[in-house]
Amino acid sequence: MPTSLTAHLKGNKYVTSIHCAVSGMVKLSKATRIPDSRKVYRGMSSMRLPREFWIEDEHGARGGVEYGFLSTTTKREVAMQVRGIAAHHLARISANFSPEASALNT
Repeated sequence: MPTSLTAHLKGNKYVTSIHCAVSGMVKLSKATRIPDSRKVYRGMSSMRLPREFWIEDEHGARGGVEYGFLSTTTKREVAMQVRGIAAHHLARISANFSPEASALNT
């Protein structure tokens, strides 16, 4: 992760807090089944997605990693408005792989 995003933490990586939050989500995911057909949306503006997001590598993989929890909505029209600005990119995410990963379609 870029140092510019973590400098204000002064060395505290919040490992225990993050572990507890993820552990709770994994446990909840076992008790609450998300339908395989569920799609959620995320609008993104004022950003340029890197080449690796669009072009497959030698293993057939493409995409990226979100550094934090990702807010999404089941309503496409809500995702199209990011902070009152029309979204430049709209991600449609399938939540049917595992609690730790999901597919992303733009």
